[in-house]
Amino acid sequence: MRFRLASGIALSAVLAFVAGKPSRLSGATVLSDGTFSNANWTLVSTQLPGNGGTITTTQEAAGGNTGAYRFIQDQVNAGSAAPNLSGVFGVQLNSLGTYNPGVSGAIGSISFSIDYNCAVNPASPTNTGACVQQGMGFGLAMQQGGNIYTMNDLLLTFVPGAWTNSTTNNLTASSFGQPSDTGNGYSTDTQHPDFSASGGIITFGLFNVNHAGAGAYETDAGFDNWSVTIDQASAPEPGSLALFSLGALAMGGLALRTKRR
Repeated sequence: MRFRLASGIALSAVLAFVAGKPSRLSGATVLSDGTFSNANWTLVSTQLPGNGGTITTTQEAAGGNTGAYRFIQDQVNAGSAAPNLSGVFGVQLNSLGTYNPGVSGAIGSISFSIDYNCAVNPASPTNTGACVQQGMGFGLAMQQGGNIYTMNDLLLTFVPGAWTNSTTNNLTASSFGQPSDTGNGYSTDTQHPDFSASGGIITFGLFNVNHAGAGAYETDAGFDNWSVTIDQASAPEPGSLALFSLGALAMGGLALRTKRR
């Protein structure tokens, strides 16, 4: 049985070229908002464990970084030690911040960027401009198929007195879960959104959370320059697929010639 070395070299060259061909990113989609119109942002979900409290959200026309911004006020009633904490948890969605994986492509990863200020003090609603303890917990939220998902990792507005940027990169579907806020605090479960091409439309937004033990308190925060960058999942170059097919045909032809000999 003889092998034709020339055919083997040609096949190796084709397969090596295919293996070394870089994948192509389909592109990135950026959803952003720096004005936070009340017509576009809606508080769609709240959880008020223990003695609960109230959440106030509104657009402030000036004082942001720069211009208009989103003001959130958490007023938490007194509770006691865990597992009997009082708390407030809210999710607001941006009706213009939508992405459809079935149309625009599967999601590879997400980057979330936002500016926050833990000591904003607008004239209305009435507030203390408070930045209590570690401030306000917050993070990226989304809704898909009627289900709410939030970041597993909680971000905090712990820098008072100045606008500060927070950026979180490389978020995948497993970085989010369905939220639960109980007397033990904030957590997420193991149910994740579907970032594949068969996943439904996703509407993005923001969540906020605070808890209280023995004493009631109020925490205020401003948010500006909300931005979600969606990197589509990698796809092979069309040329790579063609070369792979060519390599497969060459391999089949070589095997056939070998068998006949």
